[in-house]
Amino acid sequence: MAGPRTGMLEDMNVLRGRQRAGAAAVGVLAAAAVAVALADNAREPSLAGGERPAGAVSLGREALWSMEKAEGAVVRGRSVVVLGDRGQRGGTRVGVRDLETGEQRWSLRDEEPLGEEPLGEDGGRGAARVASAASEAPGSGADDRPLLVGDGDDWGVIVAYEKGRKGTAPEYGVAALSGKDGRPLWKRTLPGARDVRLMDARDGRILVVGEGKGLADESTSYVLDAAREGRTVWKRTGHDVMLGFAGDVVLGERRRGLGIVEGAAVLARDARTGKKLWDLAGSYYESRLQAAVPGRAVVNTLGGREFGDPEHPAGLVLDTATGRKTDDLGRASLRCAADPRDPLLACVESDGPRLVTLRAGRHDAPFRARSEALEEGRSYEGRSVEAVRDGRVYVGSWGTYPRRTVVDRLGGELPGRPPGRVLDMTDDHAVLLTDGQDGADRMAVHRVRKPR
Repeated sequence: MAGPRTGMLEDMNVLRGRQRAGAAAVGVLAAAAVAVALADNAREPSLAGGERPAGAVSLGREALWSMEKAEGAVVRGRSVVVLGDRGQRGGTRVGVRDLETGEQRWSLRDEEPLGEEPLGEDGGRGAARVASAASEAPGSGADDRPLLVGDGDDWGVIVAYEKGRKGTAPEYGVAALSGKDGRPLWKRTLPGARDVRLMDARDGRILVVGEGKGLADESTSYVLDAAREGRTVWKRTGHDVMLGFAGDVVLGERRRGLGIVEGAAVLARDARTGKKLWDLAGSYYESRLQAAVPGRAVVNTLGGREFGDPEHPAGLVLDTATGRKTDDLGRASLRCAADPRDPLLACVESDGPRLVTLRAGRHDAPFRARSEALEEGRSYEGRSVEAVRDGRVYVGSWGTYPRRTVVDRLGGELPGRPPGRVLDMTDDHAVLLTDGQDGADRMAVHRVRKPR
């Protein structure tokens, strides 16, 4: 059977990103102390522990290279993993390119088998094909991004696959493809799963959710061990949909079904054992996870003990180990994202001037500041945090007057607005998503100019 295709890829598409309000995000630190940046201090704001706000960076005027119809991407070393679809022909495509030149190293579409011979427990020759390669955990810094595992030359790209011939019940599972050449490193069947949604991958653990037969049916959340070829660490079947890791905790929501979020309640489980640690069922009419760093999570709530009006939103910061409220962010609907490499989280009000940041670290002194860059007089529709990278918060919008701005943790506006949505950024390169011809999404890689 044909393996991954190599050569230049001219029409690599993306899994179309979906706007989500709820989310889960993670990073890795043993400590669970936090610095919280809010709005409204009369005094000169400062960051806890002497942390200095990030400075501005600028991008090269011309892109190093670009490609049409790409939307999800993540940088690993000198490579960039790109997600896409195949336009009118439909289907999923995943591939790896050289970060500097754009030269394609390999690509795989859903009509192609994962390897010459199926690996893992399946046995025989089967048609295991890519079904999905994008994380579906919004706000985590992982949503619509490829999930990667491993270090050095051994790193892999996580994909969900489907296998089966016509007239037979399909088989679903998870595989890791070599970042170097796309060959399967391992493949793991998930018996009983109807479909598999990729959620998160951190510290050698992979989180996926197997769908039920319908949106209101029970689903199964799995935590897999990447170092043991995807072996199941634990799984739970029910109406708990686990969304992402926060250190040694997995956060999720209890729902009436995988696709039904009304009345959801945030909950937490031990990442190592699956034991439930706490949930907010009965405390609020609805609670939705926005984002998290190790030790703290930001949650939007409606109604409940704190506010009697089920239509009035409120933001809270919770201790991820206990579910205890540590900070009240007031009556606001927050939209959040986190840095996938650094345990820093940022939120903005959808229609107000406040910026909220949380960092896991050694200090626990909250501070409050106001962002003039986000004042209501300069607001715009559908504001959200598009990315958090190296202490910089990239805020974007959609609607009649789309706009982007960059602020530091104090809310100060930084010069050098990117010409598109930040998909990933390193010290040397920025991967952006811009509007291409005919409304198609174009991915462009720019060089980052170091601040002076």
